[in-house]
Amino acid sequence: TMAKWNLEPATLMDASKTEATQQIIKRLRRKLEIMRMDQKASGSTRYHDTDEMLTLLDLLDRHLGVSNG
Repeated sequence: TMAKWNLEPATLMDASKTEATQQIIKRLRRKLEIMRMDQKASGSTRYHDTDEMLTLLDLLDRHLGVSNG
């Protein structure tokens, strides 16, 4: 089973907290995308783990409701 976190939706965050969260999620997504490309290029099957992390990041983004688009 996946762990449960008590995450505060964006509607309860102040503007600076929401912006900081957007920046963190954007940076994490970019890092994971680069890792995935490197893993695929090197022939590693670890990119499946990175795919899962990207999916979890998308779920977190949707749950928090902080995405710009």
